[in-house]
Amino acid sequence: MLKRVTMVAVAAALLAAGCWSSDPIAERWEQPTRFREAEGLYLAQNYPMAKAKFLTVANSEVGSERMFADEARYYAARCDQNLGNYVDAVKVYNQLLEGAPYRSLEIRALVSRGDISMEVVNRATGIPDYAGAVHDYGRARNLLGPRGQFGDVDSGRVIFSLGKAYRGQAVSSRDPEEREAKYRQADKCFDEYMNLYPTGPFAEEARRLNSRTTGLAPVTTFYLLVGGSSTVRDQADAVARRLRAKGYQPEVFSENQAGSTVYRVRVGSYETNRAAVLKAAQLRAAGFDVEVRP
Repeated sequence: MLKRVTMVAVAAALLAAGCWSSDPIAERWEQPTRFREAEGLYLAQNYPMAKAKFLTVANSEVGSERMFADEARYYAARCDQNLGNYVDAVKVYNQLLEGAPYRSLEIRALVSRGDISMEVVNRATGIPDYAGAVHDYGRARNLLGPRGQFGDVDSGRVIFSLGKAYRGQAVSSRDPEEREAKYRQADKCFDEYMNLYPTGPFAEEARRLNSRTTGLAPVTTFYLLVGGSSTVRDQADAVARRLRAKGYQPEVFSENQAGSTVYRVRVGSYETNRAAVLKAAQLRAAGFDVEVRP
């Protein structure tokens, strides 16, 4: 899992996660030639060459280029991010965030790192780092304020992304109370987005994902996962046969986890956690390995 001082895939419209003219440095000093050349390569999506050019500026001893070293490092990391080199990108964002020299750079580094947390799946769990994304988007939102903007990173985009991160936490949570709490936090973000940006680019999706406005408030039910997980279908089928012999009606289902197909066996649908726990105790007494899942 990526280190975090701890997307939604990075959309094409957000490839330039910051406007070149909206940074304090860029407003006070003219961009050096090599920085402008790197900018052109970046906007043309020639990320390998853009990265090399940005790093030349970042490591330069020329006075006019040294003033742009942090900007160049940030955009070199953006090149890595757009190329899928997430570990290298996060290392740079972490370094920049340890002492960001101005607010716009801190915000952009936080949002970029949050995007990676939403994009990269943990191989052990099969789940993105939603908590990391909540942390970074939340900090960026506080720094931006209700209507702030630095280039293509604006409060609307951050509020919507924060809502999706909370929703990811809700969907992946195994604790029913936590699930409901995260859904409420997600809905609050979607409500805020729709209130501030009723015709914004994410308005339709915010309405669709908002569990209250769609009338599809999450209903928590519980089931029993029996026999754990296996990459071998025959093992799951064997567990299912044992359950049928005891009078149960199991379901064998498959999921993709870290690039592999795993097979699981589920039993029942219970309205309360207590009912599921009682049934699980019966199955354990009969010799089955059982987990209660919402």
